[in-house]
Amino acid sequence: MPVGIQTFDADGNVLIDTSTRTGTFLGVLNTGKSNGSHVDPSLAMGTPFWSITSNEGGYTMQAPLIDAGLIDGAHQIRWTFKDNGSPYNTDFRIIYGVY
Repeated sequence: MPVGIQTFDADGNVLIDTSTRTGTFLGVLNTGKSNGSHVDPSLAMGTPFWSITSNEGGYTMQAPLIDAGLIDGAHQIRWTFKDNGSPYNTDFRIIYGVY
């Protein structure tokens, strides 16, 4: 049976092998309270993922919608608020990468 690299748990079950998809962290962005985007050619290395958290002390008024990948001909991550420029928009931190 051809095998590459495998990692097992205490019961002998395979946890990770050469077919396991693992993530690569690429960066951290702050959205501010307006629509924006960030071009990162490294997003072409795989399927984008992201996580957002509020920078404003535990409350959220309006969060942005996040989109990542090939957008308008560039590999980028983009955030869009429902009401761009609204005083109710919340500043967020986006942690993103690819898997």
